[in-house]
This record gives sequence, structure tokens and C-alpha cells, in this order.
Amino acid sequence: QVSPNTVVMGGRAGVGTNTNSSQNGVQGSDGGVQKVTNLKIPLAKDTINRYFAINTQPKAILTCEGDTARLSVKAVGLNLKYQWQVNTGSGFSDLTEGVQNKNVTSPNLSIAKVTTALNPNLYRCVISSGCGIPQLVNTNAIPLIIKSLPVATFNYITEDNTVKLTNGSTNADSYQWTFGDGKSDTARNPVYTYAMQDTYRIVLTARNVCGTKEYAILINLNTPPKSNFEAMSANNCAPASIQFNNLSSNNVKNYFWSFPGGRPNTSISKTPSVIYDSSGVYDVILVVQNGFGRDTFKRREYIKITAKPKVNFAYTQNSLSVSFINNTSNATGYKWDFGDRQTTDQTSPSHTFSAGGTYIVKLTATNSCGSITDSVRITLFSLPTAAIAASQTQGCLPLTIQFSGKNAVGVSAWSWSFLGGNPATSNLPNPSITYDKAGLYNVVLSITNSAGTSSVRQDSLIRVFASPKANFDFKVTQNVVEFFNRSTDADRFIWNFDDGSTSTEQNPPPHTYYRNKNFSVSLLAQNTACASATARQVPIFGLTATGDQNTEGVIKIFPNPTNDLLYLDLENVKNIDFQMIMSNMNGQVIKNQKLTRATLQTVDMSDLEKGVYIVEFRNEEKRVIRKVVKL
Repeated sequence: QVSPNTVVMGGRAGVGTNTNSSQNGVQGSDGGVQKVTNLKIPLAKDTINRYFAINTQPKAILTCEGDTARLSVKAVGLNLKYQWQVNTGSGFSDLTEGVQNKNVTSPNLSIAKVTTALNPNLYRCVISSGCGIPQLVNTNAIPLIIKSLPVATFNYITEDNTVKLTNGSTNADSYQWTFGDGKSDTARNPVYTYAMQDTYRIVLTARNVCGTKEYAILINLNTPPKSNFEAMSANNCAPASIQFNNLSSNNVKNYFWSFPGGRPNTSISKTPSVIYDSSGVYDVILVVQNGFGRDTFKRREYIKITAKPKVNFAYTQNSLSVSFINNTSNATGYKWDFGDRQTTDQTSPSHTFSAGGTYIVKLTATNSCGSITDSVRITLFSLPTAAIAASQTQGCLPLTIQFSGKNAVGVSAWSWSFLGGNPATSNLPNPSITYDKAGLYNVVLSITNSAGTSSVRQDSLIRVFASPKANFDFKVTQNVVEFFNRSTDADRFIWNFDDGSTSTEQNPPPHTYYRNKNFSVSLLAQNTACASATARQVPIFGLTATGDQNTEGVIKIFPNPTNDLLYLDLENVKNIDFQMIMSNMNGQVIKNQKLTRATLQTVDMSDLEKGVYIVEFRNEEKRVIRKVVKL
């Protein structure tokens, strides 16, 4: 037998073959390749089983350029021979022993002073055994992994004290920068800012598993400074505190600021803050200096200070009319809001309010610095107008209504009167009143403010109805029922007889039922505002089936009870067509068919369940109901 994961060369039984052009296995006469392990081949005419197996395949191991690469294979068997081969692109060929290739016929191959030029090559070992059937096995083909030392290089650009470094190194896994001032970095392309100008030696060390390479450049940052600045806000209202942002180069040693009209008017701070107390337009000057030169930057008429508006106004009033006197200073525009959804942009307006009350009047004054708003609370009074609002004006007992006064601005006192209500009076603005008796009721409201009192009376505003109560009795005579309405406090009625028919009469005429059943009869009693409903069970079981009558005009049914066929004798009906409707005791229609004028007809009941069925015969002249029993 042959186990998997070893390459075995096929061919005629007893003959092993090999060609150097094979890539991954050993080819036999039929060109087939099979992978096996633990090769076990029983020899012909021999009672001994011989074994040949590769225990460990060679593995690709990373080797640095100039070092010795080593490939190994482990196999077990008798009289094993080894031959290492290389494939440089045109097929595998045997390695020969020499200065670079050592132990080419052993399990352990050494390749001295390797270079990256060997990386594309593939290597394998051909193992053979001279015992029994000739055997020839190839190991897996593997490449060498040869890595060279890194190449370190970089470029740079400077801006003031900042150096932007561009790494051009190759074949490196990591980097170490030293900037010549005791600081370092491991980024690939760092940006570094020096604390001061000087000459610095920047060293880049590139690393990989095979070693390191260094590259160094000497840079000179000694240049004159460049002056520049901006104000965080150049247009302000006095008094204004302005923060200055220094935009000068990073190699400045000294700063000299000049702020005409400011407090302070000079500074040596890098980013000073200056207060301007008076409106005006001001210059700003910054002089910067280091050991290699100086630079001056001046912004003319840069800071613009404007005084904020100062809002002030007064007013005079005559009843609901108010005149406003605007005393605001340093403003270019105005916006009045009178608190009643009315506005104007006049300087000193007059305004008439529609009703008395308290209003918050606002004046917003605007200039180039922005807007300032001031307000005053104005209370105006006029004779109030009493008006009554109710959550509802009619309903059934007991009826609770929420009352409120409408248009009640500036009201200081409320006086309510509720005839028939509970409570009968109230001093609340929004009282809740309950009516316990049916009837029509008046409501009176008086409201008071500083201008006087106003009253209103609404007669018959509230209408309270007694709650109806639905009730009825009935009398059953066989299948005819008389109904007796016992409802109270209702003037409209709806009857439902549970057989598809209804009535709106107070006492409906006698009602006829045509099947045996407990009918649920309901009555809805209503008045203008409310309704009440009740329901009662009306039992109808007076209908009987007569299967042996033979009277003139009577349908004869037999046999009754029946097992399957039911016969209908129409001999005495005198040539009249009938519609036959058969229902179960739940009222569900089972059969519905037309009966012709034939004297004897049949109805098949064999598919029906056992029980009692109601059979109704109907035409324009008569209606006959029978009860049939299915066995």
C-alpha cells in the first residue's frame, strides 16, 4: 500500500525512472505523479516489506545576503541516496560540490555567500533507495529567501525652524532619526521643529533583520526673522479687549509691539492682549529680532472701535394709546416690539393697544457693533368685557362643566352664579360645576379690573337631560313574540330581533320567528344627549314538523326521521313552485334548492351529520316550516 504526501515515481513494475526536467515530482513511463508518505512497497517473491518515507520536508529560511543558506531534509529507509537540485528557470538540474554549494549529496545542503540574485531559484532534493524495487522520491521545491542590508537616504526642506524630512530609504523595516539636539523620532517622514536656530546634524538609521545603514546631513537654520500678526477681532465696540495672534517666523528672539490708542500702548509679549476704551481707528506695529537680523510689520488703520448703542426711552399714555420718546444714543437703526404682535422701525412711535393688559415693550437699537435691547413693562386698563365659555352646554346626568371667562385681560376679581349648579357660586377664574338634576340653567359672570366691572348673563345656556334607561318585556306564543317597551327618559328607539330584522317603533308589532333558537333581542333607547342599551334572550322552540299531514295545500315529508333520502310529496300543492331552504339548529343554511311542480321529489341527506334540521318551503303565497331528524 502507498500512504499520502510523498512523491512516488511510477512506471513499469520493478523499474524506477527519473528526468531532470520534472518540476515537483518524479515522472514514470505514463507521466503520472502521486504524493504519498511512509512509502511501503511489498517486493515480489520476497516476504520482507521495505519502508521508505520523508519525515521532514525542506523549508525556506530567511538568510541575509553574504551568509550561508542551509536546507535540510529528513527521510527514513534503507540505503538512501541524496542529490540536491536547482531550477533557475529552465528545469531542475543537479548541484555540483564546489566553493558555494556544499554537501550536495547529503540530507543537509549549504549554500555559501548567498546574494539576492538567488531569490528566483527553486531547490529540491531527490532521494533514492537501492533496496527491493528501485525507488526515487522528490522533496517539495522551495525558494531561498535572501534579504540584503537596507539603503539609507533622505531629503529635506526647511521653513523657519521647521524641517520636513522625506525618507528615500529602501529595503528597510524600521527607522531611527536623531536631530542633533538630543531629540529623536521613529516615523518614516517626520516633521521636526527646533527650539532655536543653529546648525544641526540629522542622522537617519535604516534597519532590517540583516543589519543597519546610516545616512547623515548637516543643516543650517540661521536666518533673519519675519514679522507678521493678526487681531482675533479687528472691529469692536468700546471698551474692547483685543487678543493679537503672532504669525511671525519661529526664529524670533525678541518682540516689540506698538498700540497707539491702546492700553497698554506697547508690549514685548509674543501674543499680547490690548484694551481700547474709546471709539476710533488705530494702527498696530510689530518689530521682531534675532541674532541674524530684524523685521518690521505695520497695519495701518487696522483696529476699528465703535461705541455701543445706549438704549433709553420713555412713554406717556392715554387710556390704551401710548406715545414713546426715544432717547437712545449712538444708534443707526431701531426696532420696536409692543408685546401685542405689533412692531415698527420708527424712531419715536405712538401705538394704540387693542385691549387693556400688561405688555412688555422692547426697543432694539443697532449700529455696526451689533444690537442692544432694552424693555419696559406697561400695564394698561380698560373696562373689561365679560364673556362666558363652557367646555360643553348640554349632556346627561350627572353633568360636570368647566367654565372660563373670555377676553379677561387685567381682571382682578371674578364672580360667578350657577343656578341649579354645585357649587352655585364661585370666585375662581375657571370653576368646575356639576349639575345633578335635569333642566335648563342660567349662568351669570361679573369681572372687575381697575377700570370697573362688567357683567354678562346667558339664559338657558346649560341643558341637562335625564339619562335614559332601556328596558323591555316580551310574551312568546309558539313562534310569535309580543314586545313591551319599559324604557324611561327616551324618545327614540332601535330594536334588533336577531333574525336580520329591526324596528324603530316604541312598541313594535308582534314579531314572527321561523326557526327554533334562543334569539338575543336588543333595544337601544336614546334621547337628545345620551343613550342606553339592553338585550334579552327570547327562546323560540314552538315550531313542529308534521310528516304525515295530507291536508289540501300541505307538503308531505317522509320518512321522518330518515337515514339518507327525504321524500317530498307535493301532490296537494296544486302546481305551485317552492323554494326549499334547509338549516341546522344554529341557523346555518345547509341546502337551498328550487322545487318544481313534480308530485314527488327527493332530498339527499346522506352527507349531513346526525341531528335536527329546519326545512322551510317558501313561495309568494305561502311559507311552511317543518322539522326533520337525521339519524
